[in-house]
Amino acid sequence: MPDGRRYAFIPLLCVGCALLLAEVARASAGFAPEPVVFHIAAPKDDHGFGPVAMVDDTTDDPSIDADLAMDTTTVDATTGYPAEHHRKRFKDLKPGHDFVFGMKTLGGDAWAVANGPTHMDRSDFLWTIGVFGVAGTLYYYDLEVLEGMHRSWDAPIYGPIVKFGSKFEKLGYIGALAPYYAGGFAVTYLLRLDPFPQMFAEAAESNLITGVVRNVLEMTLRRQRPREGYDPRAWFVKGGDSFPSGHASVVFELATIASQHTRSNALRVLYYAVAGSISIARAQDDAHWPSDVFMGAVIGTVVSRAIVRRH
Repeated sequence: MPDGRRYAFIPLLCVGCALLLAEVARASAGFAPEPVVFHIAAPKDDHGFGPVAMVDDTTDDPSIDADLAMDTTTVDATTGYPAEHHRKRFKDLKPGHDFVFGMKTLGGDAWAVANGPTHMDRSDFLWTIGVFGVAGTLYYYDLEVLEGMHRSWDAPIYGPIVKFGSKFEKLGYIGALAPYYAGGFAVTYLLRLDPFPQMFAEAAESNLITGVVRNVLEMTLRRQRPREGYDPRAWFVKGGDSFPSGHASVVFELATIASQHTRSNALRVLYYAVAGSISIARAQDDAHWPSDVFMGAVIGTVVSRAIVRRH
């Protein structure tokens, strides 16, 4: 391999990571979680209408002000609900209504994702061009990047990152996570632990929609995995399913959903660091080419962000 190409992957990999991190930051910046979409999300007033508006409690009547001053109701700063809201309003759960509403939401979100490219503004268009530009260049150097990763497997920083990602690789398997989605949603829904029901529902919905996108691409393009043949140009191969990376897509979906339901930048960094570590480990293990991982992460981030913001 010419020396010029041997190390050309280093600046390229830095640019690709920077662009992906910029997209991640763009997905998380300035986001304030909205009320959850389920029927149980917002408390109703005494007449069954809601949500209850926030009003000025100050009055000109000293006796009323004294009664208000004695009100010791504790409000959860994270959810905005009274601390005992889930116990007091358990009888108001309407699972049938919420299920129908959830199915309608799924259909609407899937249609919105499918039509997304037709509603791009100038900024979205420029980001798309940049992402595909980096992905195309990364694809050109896929072999060099992968070989560079193999040479660096025991490096002081890179090595621990790969080992950490390998330990949590199962977070990228949809089949392994499905029972946790269902169980987590059921428990938090019944106990009224908002906004966790919405988060579990968004994760399951994102996995479903993104899974359809991935399966279409995998079955159409049929790219061969590195472990099956060390040729990054092997497309339309029987049984090929390397592009895009399902693991990278799933873990970046989870990181995006979790990050957009927190106001802590430290937690956001942690979520994406874990997702990035798992994605790198997949390429390191020859399960995917670097461009497969990059595009999987982009697809997962974009789709999950769109779903969260629609809610």
